[in-house]
Amino acid sequence: MLKHFRTSRSPVQMSTVLGVEWAAAFSPGDGVNPDQIHVIGPVLNTDFDPALFRAELSAYEIPADYRIRLIDMLQRLPVVPSSLFFNYTLMLHYAATGEHLERRDIVPLNTTPSTPAEAAGNTSQKRNRQQVYLAEKALLENVRTGNLNYRLQMERASQVSAGVNSRSGPLSQSRISVVVFSSLCT
Repeated sequence: MLKHFRTSRSPVQMSTVLGVEWAAAFSPGDGVNPDQIHVIGPVLNTDFDPALFRAELSAYEIPADYRIRLIDMLQRLPVVPSSLFFNYTLMLHYAATGEHLERRDIVPLNTTPSTPAEAAGNTSQKRNRQQVYLAEKALLENVRTGNLNYRLQMERASQVSAGVNSRSGPLSQSRISVVVFSSLCT
C-alpha cells in the first residue's frame, strides 16, 4: 500500500485469499498537516464459512490457540458485498481528498501470497480447491448483484486457478473455462 501511494493517489482495495478486504485512500499533506492514509475494514466479501477458513488456515504454521481466536474474530466481521464496498472506497477517497472518482479508478492490491507455497517461494504446488471455491463464489456474487466492476475478484481468481485443465491446448482450455463459468452463472 505504501509503495502504491508513493507513485499514485488512487484509492486501493486490499484483499486476502480468505476474502478479507480493506480499502485505503491517501490524503496529501498541506505543509501544516502531514500526509495521511485512511483505511476502512476489515470486512468479508462473502458469507463466512468456518470449515473453509479452518482448512485454509491449516496450511499455515499457526498455533492452534491463535487459529481459534482468529476464526472467532473473522466470524464477527461484517459481510459487505463487493459492489457496496467499492462505493465505500469511493466515499473514503472523497472524504479524504474531495475528489470524485469512478469505480475503475480503484486499484486492487493483493496483500498476501495466494498459497503457503508461494509464501515459501514454491509456486509449483497444486492449486488449493478451497481457494478456487472462494474465488468462484466471489465472482458469482458479482453476477448475482449485477456488479460490473469485477477486477478485484478476477485478479484473485486468476491467482488461484488458470481455469479448467485441458490437454487440447490453450484455446480449448479457454473455451471450456467460458462454458463452465457460463454454466455457474446460469
